[in-house]
Amino acid sequence: MRHGALILTSVAVVALGCGGGSSAADGGVDGAADGTQYDAPLPQDGPDATAPIPDCGLGEPRPDGAAWVPTAADVDFAAVHPLPTGEQILFNDWNTSPNALYSMTPDGQTVTEVFRAYRIWSMGISRARDLIAFSSGYDLDVQDQHYWLPTLGDAIQHTFMYDVASQTAQVVAYGSINDECHTYGPNDTALYVCRRYDFRASCDDWDILYTNRGWRIGRIDLPGNAFTFLTPDVDLDWALSPQPTPDGTTLFYARIQIAGTTQTRTVMKMALPGGATELWKANAAFPVLSPDGARLAYQNWDDQYTLYVANVDGSMPTQISNRKNASEAVFSPDGTQVAFLFDEPNGCCIDVVKTDGSEATAPRCLKSCTTNGEFITELDWITR
Repeated sequence: MRHGALILTSVAVVALGCGGGSSAADGGVDGAADGTQYDAPLPQDGPDATAPIPDCGLGEPRPDGAAWVPTAADVDFAAVHPLPTGEQILFNDWNTSPNALYSMTPDGQTVTEVFRAYRIWSMGISRARDLIAFSSGYDLDVQDQHYWLPTLGDAIQHTFMYDVASQTAQVVAYGSINDECHTYGPNDTALYVCRRYDFRASCDDWDILYTNRGWRIGRIDLPGNAFTFLTPDVDLDWALSPQPTPDGTTLFYARIQIAGTTQTRTVMKMALPGGATELWKANAAFPVLSPDGARLAYQNWDDQYTLYVANVDGSMPTQISNRKNASEAVFSPDGTQVAFLFDEPNGCCIDVVKTDGSEATAPRCLKSCTTNGEFITELDWITR
């Protein structure tokens, strides 16, 4: 999941893509009996309907506290073409239209539109290549109706699951949440996400103020959809980019700590499930594991935010691209190449380099967005 720029406040976060990437007790949302997250009629999930709330000149907040279960139709989901077989790179387009997920051949020559949904921001495909998890938002009218967030666009983003065989989608996690960083764990028994949650709106002298909690990394157990936070709830201390190892014993993730106008970014290593945490690499961001779990790609903040690959023990760090602010790296299925997003002055490009560093100064451009203006925020590289 791409996070290009962060406003240094706990109230709002801005994430830039390419082409311009619990329980009620601890502030999340209540869970249904089957573990699915939903917006129960609790005070933290929206304004208390019994309390007087100034309307800021924008009308009444959500009129009732009834739980709302979104459907694929609510995010304008539509299947377009079956997911192709063979090796391919998946990418999204987060523009207001067409809100689509695409498959592209590794040479960049053939692009297939797979499905559409409202502003797909994050996505991840299962290891069996039979499911695609994605986050999708709602237009302001729908968001305002259910969560009283009348002007905060793309605040609520629920997790949906696309079934490759049936070409259908259904909701997996919903409520006052914003799910990103979708990554499947070993054997597809869990889906890891980074989640912002507990969105609230209030008024101050006719101005609307928004707050939320997050980001924290959590795990959605499959099947059943029971949710568990794995990282703690600490103000201005955020966890993103979860990367579970193939054996399920370790989780790498990105940590962002905010102090005043300073951001400290590190890549952390956590024992699973929910064990001890230690520093893996200081001044680094956007970790992603190779398919065999032996190497980690990351953005190196000690070297002008360029892209590196190292062994999981931290040895043999190698610059694989000298592009500054390269992000959303994904390994090829055989681990010999990495594709990533890179902003160009007039659009964007999906670049590819070898992981041995031999193409660090000469990446191959697979796709430029200068022609069609795609707003790409997520990549995945698979074979099926």
